[in-house]
Amino acid sequence: MLVSFGDVGGIETAATWLDEASRFRIIVGYLVSMRADSIFGQNRLLNVCSAAEGFHRATIGGSHMDEAEFRSIKRMLKKYLPRKYREWFDSRMLHANDPSLNQRLKQLAGQLGPVAEELVGAVTVWGRVVSTCRNDLTHLEGLADQYDSDEQYDSGDLYWLAEGSSMSPGCACWFTLDCTTSFYRS
Repeated sequence: MLVSFGDVGGIETAATWLDEASRFRIIVGYLVSMRADSIFGQNRLLNVCSAAEGFHRATIGGSHMDEAEFRSIKRMLKKYLPRKYREWFDSRMLHANDPSLNQRLKQLAGQLGPVAEELVGAVTVWGRVVSTCRNDLTHLEGLADQYDSDEQYDSGDLYWLAEGSSMSPGCACWFTLDCTTSFYRS
């Protein structure tokens, strides 16, 4: 056991979580779906990634550059586009300034301090592996030639990758609600 109930604030933490849980209903739903009796490994991982991304967006946020600077760059670029491509450009730029999944995972793990490495191993490697798998499964990147081979992702590997990944948004909930003790921050 990484921490005890008392280490994370005991009953006060549980009460705060119950008060705040509705704010994270969709995120909790993604995490709870992992406990279904029957769920494909791919869906398990994709649900965890959705939970982590949504939790990060709701609690940490962030961007690559200042929002005003980003809007200025978009306006400048858009001036050079023919009108027929401007709607397409706007849709492509909608989340272009957002952190990547890899960055989000590393920031969530950073909220956990040294506990993160106990949960997922080397955080930098974990973030890269999870985001690569998610992109492969979502966009079929790198998988197009593998449909008839034995090189597809193994369900067992996806299971354990999802299990480890579910701890990041799950444990970060405690930190974000400011319910943790110095255990996580040391």
